[in-house]
Formats: sequence, structure tokens, C-alpha cells
Amino acid sequence: MARKSKPAPIPAPKRKKVPAVATGTARVARKKTVAAKSRLRKTANKGTALDPARASSRSRGGPRPMVAPAKTRARRADRTELDPKKVSLGRPRAVGEEALDMVFKEDFHARQIFVFLGVATLKQLEEFGPDEIFDKAVLPVRETIDRIRRRLALLNRFLADDRQYAVDFLSKMRAEQSAAEGHGSSTPS
Repeated sequence: MARKSKPAPIPAPKRKKVPAVATGTARVARKKTVAAKSRLRKTANKGTALDPARASSRSRGGPRPMVAPAKTRARRADRTELDPKKVSLGRPRAVGEEALDMVFKEDFHARQIFVFLGVATLKQLEEFGPDEIFDKAVLPVRETIDRIRRRLALLNRFLADDRQYAVDFLSKMRAEQSAAEGHGSSTPS
């Protein structure tokens, strides 16, 4: 048997290589002309400037300064002075019945405050103001510190820079005791 030889593959036609620099500059030049044409169309649509300062900057070929008309500036000023209740935050990202433990799962201290306040949902938490939460959270600490100060004063001791409180508290206690003793020993005859 005679072996048949395979025909040689046909080489693909060679493309003419264009240097990359020439291709890039052609693209940049085309982009610049397209951008210039669109700028001309935009300025033609806007009409002539009524403000002489604007007209002079345009005649030099420079960009037109961006100055809002007086009416627009007045409207923007009015928007900034809106009532906070009327300003919308947009659509809420969590429902009111969302569990606070899930929303604040990374914040242990916040969850402790929620337990202290006795709230479990966002709706319940929204009923409190920030100052009200602060006052409720600080009240037990303030009362505890006052108890510590009184107990130390009874032991003739005091906290740093708190000597005056101890003196005042002891004098007040002695005055109350002497008043109670004097009032109780006087019996009508």
C-alpha cells in the first residue's frame, strides 16, 4: 500500500501591521473632533449670554463660568432652611418590627442599653429621644456615686477633690441628728 501524503497547510494571509502610535493618535484626534463638535452644538443650543461677564469669557474662547441664576440660588437657600420633620430620609432600610439584637448584633454596649430601656424593636426605640436615653442610662450611675460619697463621708473619707461634699454632708447629718434629739427630748409638762 502506498501512503498518501497530507497536503501542506495553507498559510493565512499576512496582515499589514500599522504602528501602534499612529493608531492611537488617530483615535485621540477623532475623539477631540467629536468632543469639539458636541461642545459647539451645546453652546449653539443655549443661545447668547445675557450677562456681559459671561459674554466676554465666551468671546475669548474660554469656558463659561457656572453661575446659577438668582431664582435657582434663592430656591437652594430655601431648601436648606426646611423644617427637619419635612425633610425625607427616603425609604427605610429596615422595618419597624426589626429586632434590635439583629440590627446591633456587633455592638454589645448598645444591646445592654436596649435591655435597660426594655425595648426590643426599632419602633419601640424610636419613641425615645437621645437625651432621654442618656438621662435614663446615667441616673443609676449618678445615684450609685452619691451613695458611695455618702458612705465614705460617714467614714470620714472622701473621693479625690471631693472633701467639701464630705464636710457638707457630715455637718448636715449632725444638724439633723441634733434636731431630732432636741425635738424628741422635749416633753410637754
